[in-house]
Amino acid sequence: MLITPINKSKEIDGVQVSYYGVNLIVARANNTNFKHMFRTLTVPYKYQIENNQSIPDDVSEDIMLKCYAATILVGWNSFVDPDGNKVPYSKENAYSLLKDDDDVYEFVKNQSNNMDIFLNKEVKETKVK
Repeated sequence: MLITPINKSKEIDGVQVSYYGVNLIVARANNTNFKHMFRTLTVPYKYQIENNQSIPDDVSEDIMLKCYAATILVGWNSFVDPDGNKVPYSKENAYSLLKDDDDVYEFVKNQSNNMDIFLNKEVKETKVK
């Protein structure tokens, strides 16, 4: 049973959002692809996690960056670097962008948590009977 009318394809394939003239394609936070990748990348730290031990901050941040780059920031259009070169989307380029630009990373995280952009447009509200 569901109340929230989430569009499942948008959740994985993403929606287009604009950030300073660059059209980023952002998937929903904590989608199934993200969960799978997160579980995969944390396998080497399973003992620490299960025993409530800390993972070094730089390691946990790198895991999150890799997950976001591969499963949340899933594309872009019209991205040109400061030298005027078109930047093609790739997971590696997405990782570099998120790692190097904290503001873009925060924007992507905020958008991926914005439930409203992932809703089915045709469903306005849940009806009570």
